[in-house]
Amino acid sequence: MEREIAGYDVTEIENFVVKRSDQYIERFERLAQNKRPKFNWAAALFDGLWLGYRKMWIESLVYYVIYYTTCNLIISAIVIYLSKIGVIDESTAYWLIHIPDLIQFIFMGFVGDKIYWRNVRKRIEYSHIPKEIRENKIGFLAIHKESKGTSIGLGAVPMLFWREVMIRIYGKILLTIAYFIAAL
Repeated sequence: MEREIAGYDVTEIENFVVKRSDQYIERFERLAQNKRPKFNWAAALFDGLWLGYRKMWIESLVYYVIYYTTCNLIISAIVIYLSKIGVIDESTAYWLIHIPDLIQFIFMGFVGDKIYWRNVRKRIEYSHIPKEIRENKIGFLAIHKESKGTSIGLGAVPMLFWREVMIRIYGKILLTIAYFIAAL
């Protein structure tokens, strides 16, 4: 009998994970047993780039949109406002503005494996759909579901582009908020 994790064949999991599959098998077993996840340093340090590297492009884009719009914009706007009305000084504001980075680091470190485990399970389930049905799926979504392994060129580099786009959009919005608050 083949070894399984939560009903998924370990060999199939290894086929999707490829690099460092032995470590991820151990991590996925912990998650399947509802144990506390190990801290994933690669996910924490490289956040959306790590997601892209692991070929989770959609998750990476969603992550960047949520991280930069929700976390960064809201906290930055609050810090700018508190600085403007004199509740905090500039040096405190400088440090508080980095709270989203700390939140992101901790979040991805502890949740990255959960996101990856869910993604691997979906890809395995997709691979079990009959081929004639899979062929009718929308192109990018089918490619996304069939992608295995890791990729710097096709995974992390495009996410670096989207990260830069989000940083620039975030910067423009934040600058607008700062001008608006300064005008109050």
